[in-house]
Amino acid sequence: MSAETIAAEPSAEKKISKSETGYAKNTANFVEMIIAIKSFGADYNPSAESLTIPGLETLRNKADEALILLQKADSIYRDSVNVRQTVFENMNSLITRIKGAVKSTGVDPKIIEEISALGKKITGRRISSSKNEGEKSVSRMSVDSRTYNFRQLVIRLADIPEYKPNEADLTIESLNKYIEILVTLTTELQGNLKNLSKARRERDEIMFSEETGLVPVAYRVKEYVKSIFGTSSAQFRSISGLKFRLS
Repeated sequence: MSAETIAAEPSAEKKISKSETGYAKNTANFVEMIIAIKSFGADYNPSAESLTIPGLETLRNKADEALILLQKADSIYRDSVNVRQTVFENMNSLITRIKGAVKSTGVDPKIIEEISALGKKITGRRISSSKNEGEKSVSRMSVDSRTYNFRQLVIRLADIPEYKPNEADLTIESLNKYIEILVTLTTELQGNLKNLSKARRERDEIMFSEETGLVPVAYRVKEYVKSIFGTSSAQFRSISGLKFRLS
């Protein structure tokens, strides 16, 4: 997985948080339109199949299904984001404990410096040039960069004979398993994001497709009702105020 892909992920998360109420309102207003049209009786008799009551009800059902599938995909994606975030939150604590474990072995100070430097790459922190400023956060690190650097740290730890912690989660085996979990969660998250994007495209197709989309069809219905009953008719007034979001 590329750094570019991961770096774009926060904006993708921001995008999916946008309110979906406009699309649900489209569907709700479409239902109101169908109810009103049914009250027109036999006078409502369009030649276009898509404008007939059965055609409108089929389109409404497709829109409902698309919204439900999108909500499910959104929920699955959000869950995967939260799960991975929880796992990554443990990383800084692990780094601190690993550095402590290495220092406690009495190894060469140069090795300790090397491990500390790798740790700073992972946590995204550096020592400020000003003593008064202390440690400052560097730019937000990408997920794949942190995972790569953590893997490098574990490889280095495996080459230190003195590093033999009794704590189960600090052993080389456990740290490698932790890396495997990170990679798996990121892969699953990216798959869920693709599924979410697909569900969104399908929703938009049903809503806005020029010929068959719910919104264009709704406006065509209004034009048809206007043509047979007139703009001042009770029939047209009953549907003219229904708003449909265009995008």
